[in-house]
Amino acid sequence: MAEALAVVGLVSSIIQFVEFGSKVLTRLYQYSGGIVEGPNVFRDVADRLPLMIDLVKKIQSQVEYGKVGNSSQQVFLPVIQSCSSQVMALDELLMKALPTPKDSSFKRGSKALLSIVRESEIEKIDAVLKTNFSLLVQAGTYHSVANLERSKSSPAQQTIHVATQHRLHPHLRSESTPEVSPAYPQSSPLFIVPFQRDHKFIPRRAIVDEMTRRFGIQRRVSIAGLGGVGKSQIAIEYCYLYKDAHPNAHVFWIYAGNATRFEQTYQEIARRLDLPDWDDPKVDTLQLVCEWLSDDHNGEWLMVVDNADDAATFYSSKRLLNSRRDESTKALARYLPQSSVGSMIITTRDKRVGEQLAGREKPIEVLPMTASDAEALLRSSLSQHEWSDTDATTLLEELAYLPLAITQAAAFISENGLDISEYLELLCTGDSELKELLSEHLEDPRRDFDTENSVMRTWK
Repeated sequence: MAEALAVVGLVSSIIQFVEFGSKVLTRLYQYSGGIVEGPNVFRDVADRLPLMIDLVKKIQSQVEYGKVGNSSQQVFLPVIQSCSSQVMALDELLMKALPTPKDSSFKRGSKALLSIVRESEIEKIDAVLKTNFSLLVQAGTYHSVANLERSKSSPAQQTIHVATQHRLHPHLRSESTPEVSPAYPQSSPLFIVPFQRDHKFIPRRAIVDEMTRRFGIQRRVSIAGLGGVGKSQIAIEYCYLYKDAHPNAHVFWIYAGNATRFEQTYQEIARRLDLPDWDDPKVDTLQLVCEWLSDDHNGEWLMVVDNADDAATFYSSKRLLNSRRDESTKALARYLPQSSVGSMIITTRDKRVGEQLAGREKPIEVLPMTASDAEALLRSSLSQHEWSDTDATTLLEELAYLPLAITQAAAFISENGLDISEYLELLCTGDSELKELLSEHLEDPRRDFDTENSVMRTWK
């Protein structure tokens, strides 16, 4: 009984530290100017705290699987409790010292002055956190040695590893990151993304960097923008970047344009993972997959929920496809898994839906391309004899620099043996037959087959 209570106490302290540590990181990065304008110690905290959170989560995983003995728990507990009290105090100080976007210029100036006054207090907290971090690393080494004395297993299977790179999140790190070895049978990593990598993809580096930064402090990130602005293409590229950095993680792509396709993909995931009773018609496959992915012990994963444009798809009480034919089932949003080792990208045209599905976190707004990026995209899709600088500039302006409209226009030009000037004449014509020609569906291997792919409809 005493051992069980000790485990609960340690896990509770870890959860408390992660919660308040995440709040501190959110405060530091909600307003980027607060880090630049504030004392250097703010940046030190922003560098160190993600590493500490990552470490204690790994300790928690080991504790929950019974791999941490009483002696190790007694070493970890007071250190983590100290970490919790320090980040709670830090959260209060930052709330008073960091400016927010809503603050007046006078209040921002007052807080800047206050941050200088409070700098010594924050430095003391940071010094304690730094010491605790070293103690946790040492305790992890102690725990590893203790395990090795009791077991002949490989040191790599016993060690609690600590990330050594000062990065907010290891999502797109090219080096292999050592992880805690699970005590459960792992499925072979699945990569269920129905699109090939686009080697002509024009990097939207600012957006990808912002996604990576946010994944350091939250598990769900939504990207929102007009149809055709390139949200899905960014998500596709992110999937391949994530796969390169995390070869042992699962990657899933869920088309969320309608409930039927959503459920079909969950059924495919259950089948590919060979989950228990996945083919039993009485089993709720949505719940089965959600529970499996919500279990941290089943490993890392990335899920893209694409085309989540309609709130009714996620918050309506009825489902179109349900093996139990039960009309009183829960909304689809309840079946989006949550895990400390799982990440989710939501693409949407509706900022409100994106915010709701991302846990009330504001979406990253995806805007049309810059003129230079749009020109690079068009040039990569056309041959030299089809190209004209002047006509290309005019066409890109007509297409409002929308990536989808640009790729569709380039496809139409190539398929019909036109040059850009001839295409511009067609685009601006009032001829109904020509408009019908421009409205023909064009196959695009980078877009879902249920989405509209015609020049005229996108251009409108």
